[in-house]
Amino acid sequence: TVESFLRREGKSAPMQAKTGEAAPWSGLQGDIEDFPLQWLLQVLNYDGRTASIFLRGEGDDGVIYVQGGNPRHAQTKYMKGEEAFRAMLKWEKGSFTVDPDGKTEEQSIKVPLMNLLLDQAVQVRIGNQLVDLVPVDVRPVRR
Repeated sequence: TVESFLRREGKSAPMQAKTGEAAPWSGLQGDIEDFPLQWLLQVLNYDGRTASIFLRGEGDDGVIYVQGGNPRHAQTKYMKGEEAFRAMLKWEKGSFTVDPDGKTEEQSIKVPLMNLLLDQAVQVRIGNQLVDLVPVDVRPVRR
């Protein structure tokens, strides 16, 4: 869970926040390279959390609103909904901030998190298999 991760990292507040106090994991921040978005979303899903995740990537910013552990809405500067969600899952560099009080009325995603993550994993695998079919001397350099 988020609390156990924070305890392990020495960043947590007391286990139980009193009414009106910030949640123990309020303001959780990190780098996508160290804590991939898939991991963070799975932790929020496991805990059944409602929160917003603000992301800053290379050339784009975005937000994912999670309700009861599942994505409710996602948006970047250029996209919205599942398209934005899937694009942010591909970000390998950037930073995130979690707001445990972040909510939205907008709902642009209706697919459960695990379905989205499995679909994304399949797409990545297919992409990697296609790259393996291209001769080494004509492959683009991955950065």
